[in-house]
Amino acid sequence: GAFHISAERYDAPKCHPETRVAVVEDLLEQVKIAVASCMIWLYGAAGAGKSSIAQTVAEKCSQEGLLIGSFVF
Repeated sequence: GAFHISAERYDAPKCHPETRVAVVEDLLEQVKIAVASCMIWLYGAAGAGKSSIAQTVAEKCSQEGLLIGSFVF
């Protein structure tokens, strides 16, 4: 149920439109650069929106054909 497209994740958290744009764009650039390392660590305080950001980035990477795997915890 941890995959970004899992049916078990009812109403998966997502960033609201036009929010966290800079963070998402920065992570997408890191994904494009860090393909060889296969991991990007996203951290922050509880309630900071890490799951929403991870879900949004996974969806955008999937749309651009950059997604080779995803887990959102």
